[in-house]
Amino acid sequence: MAFPAALMWLTWQRLRAHPWRSVTLVLVIMTSTTASRGHPVLLLLCGLAIAHATLASTATLAPELRQQASLGLLPGEILSYLLTEVSLLTLSAGVLGTVLAGLTTGVSSDLVPEAPTALAVGLAAALVPAWRASARAHSDRSPRGSTMSFPHARGRLRAAIVQLSGIPGRTLLCLAAVAIGGWELVLLLGTHQSPGDTAATGLAVLLAAFVVADAGWSSVRDRGPELADLRIQGLLGIQVAGLVMRELAVVVCLGTALGGTAGLTVVAFAS
Repeated sequence: MAFPAALMWLTWQRLRAHPWRSVTLVLVIMTSTTASRGHPVLLLLCGLAIAHATLASTATLAPELRQQASLGLLPGEILSYLLTEVSLLTLSAGVLGTVLAGLTTGVSSDLVPEAPTALAVGLAAALVPAWRASARAHSDRSPRGSTMSFPHARGRLRAAIVQLSGIPGRTLLCLAAVAIGGWELVLLLGTHQSPGDTAATGLAVLLAAFVVADAGWSSVRDRGPELADLRIQGLLGIQVAGLVMRELAVVVCLGTALGGTAGLTVVAFAS
């Protein structure tokens, strides 16, 4: 029983370390699972958000996970540690979603609890990133990244692309979320939608925006020492922030173009 107790304690300490991010993720999961009836795309976006958050979290935890592996923890035990954090967040969101659904629609026989849905989506989305992180901890390999520098104006776009290619998993998840949000927005503008569909589209755009914001926050957190070093070299805060914002702009523009093009194609065929 010592390992489960230690597992819960470590998970609780992890959640306390970044309370606002944990609360925000709970609200995202709660809202998307509650509003997903008839709009499965919201569950997909919720899964992308959880997968991105798990990838970002495991990248930060890499030294700690390698230390746990060196102390004798098996890959399955490390995997349990990572999935426990996701389970606590998703179950909390699911319980709150069930309460919210009961208050807004009334308790009835067709009320499906949101907790199992949130837990299933969370575990499915986090399983692969958590498994890869647990395996990497035992192979003593850090996630691939790139060294940041402040390029000249001609090379800043290329530098942003190089930096994004250093974290391909997180980049692709963020790109997919933005593309789905753009798809939904184009369908809303190009076809007749009910008020419920309009609300779902707005929520889809907000979920995509959350993934982008989480990507920016994770990038700043992971490259904190490098960003501080650039400030010491004399760069202004707005110049340092521009490095991260440029990367996010590349993802948003590319994702919006892909999703918008797909949405316009569907609208053209529908009309």
